[in-house]
Amino acid sequence: MKKEFNYTFPQTSLLLKAEGIHWKPQSFWRILGTNSKSMKAVLVEKSEPFGKFIPAYSVSEIGMMIPFGFFNEMKIQRYLQGFYKYQADDKTWSKPFSTEVECRAHYLLNLIKSGKATIQDIKKPEEFLQITKPAPAK
Repeated sequence: MKKEFNYTFPQTSLLLKAEGIHWKPQSFWRILGTNSKSMKAVLVEKSEPFGKFIPAYSVSEIGMMIPFGFFNEMKIQRYLQGFYKYQADDKTWSKPFSTEVECRAHYLLNLIKSGKATIQDIKKPEEFLQITKPAPAK
């Protein structure tokens, strides 16, 4: 497997950034060029200021962002055809993803978009995302 497949793709990293995740990773994507259908990028190690590159999050970095309660309950399924899916709720599975890190990153995006987790303080990884408590029943 290519090293690049162990990191979130640039498009997914941009989605995470748009949701307010500004975690500083160990690796970055340097954009070589874009057109209307694709983006060409190369994976680089930390060498330039954070703002000039797109973050490339590893599986472990995504794992650190997922709140502990959801991490324990996370259901990721790898299929023989080579793709991954996560269980969004009791009955629904996600669309297929080509890599495990992409699947986990989209699981994280699902938690944020659904309001199940909120972004807190990125200076404390253990408190980065917090589980939102449901409103008391009336």
